[in-house]
Amino acid sequence: MDIFDQQHIWHPYAKVPNPIVAHKVQSADGVCLNLDNGKRVIDGMSSWWSAIHGYNHPVLNKAITKQLAKMSHVMFGA
Repeated sequence: MDIFDQQHIWHPYAKVPNPIVAHKVQSADGVCLNLDNGKRVIDGMSSWWSAIHGYNHPVLNKAITKQLAKMSHVMFGA
């Protein structure tokens, strides 16, 4: 996590003192997350079950792009 993130954001289920390091994700496809340090890891939690069909799914990307023109939605919660 960068300094701003550590000082201003409590990540759900994270310890307040001495939080673990958060990995920055640059991109994702299928079941994998591509980190900013060049590593590629499997998203075993499926991003809290919201990525059950994988990342960058062409049919879902098309539907999302269409919906964004109408209304966007972001969830950041525990």
